[in-house]
Amino acid sequence: MEFISEEKPQEYYVTLTISLVVSYFILAVFYFRHKQENKVKEQKIIAGTASAKFDALKNQLDPHFLFNSLNVLTSLIGENPYQAEKFTTKLSFCT
Repeated sequence: MEFISEEKPQEYYVTLTISLVVSYFILAVFYFRHKQENKVKEQKIIAGTASAKFDALKNQLDPHFLFNSLNVLTSLIGENPYQAEKFTTKLSFCT
């Protein structure tokens, strides 16, 4: 008990302060790293969602575009074969 009775709390203030500062610094680094990882994950989810929505929209539009184009082509063949040929050429360059 001699060791403890001779110790003064003032001798440990500097060490305690340094320990607290280092601990807070490490905690801050981990906190900001975690926050950045969450932002990256969130952006990946947003990008994936946008890509999925775009693909879904593309898949909805492609059959309608093809159907409408073929209907126009069918009507042009009987009325104006030259115009139907031009339309077919333009249509082949759209895709």
